[in-house]
Amino acid sequence: MLSLSFFEAENYKQYCETMAAIPVTKDAPQLDASEQFQAVIDALDGANLHLMWNNEIGNKELPPDFRNFTYKTCIEVAQGTRDVNSASEELQKTWEVALQSFNPTTGLGITS
Repeated sequence: MLSLSFFEAENYKQYCETMAAIPVTKDAPQLDASEQFQAVIDALDGANLHLMWNNEIGNKELPPDFRNFTYKTCIEVAQGTRDVNSASEELQKTWEVALQSFNPTTGLGITS
């Protein structure tokens, strides 16, 4: 029987695999994902992120462009052009540099 519900397990699984999309449903399908993409999924599953993680204000706001840099880096890992360890190291360094010059509550760097 043909199912027309987008979020039915098989339909959503096929969509996520085709689009290399990270499942966002409560009962996520088990994807046939590459090792790199599975590492990204596992890392995000273990992260404590706000659903709209760059739409916060004050001391919860991200430094400018960090979200986009992170997305770009995650795409590189998922495509296999970068490994998880080097991506993690670069993200950490970028975060530390960004914190030195960005604090939305005081206008000063966090370490200043």
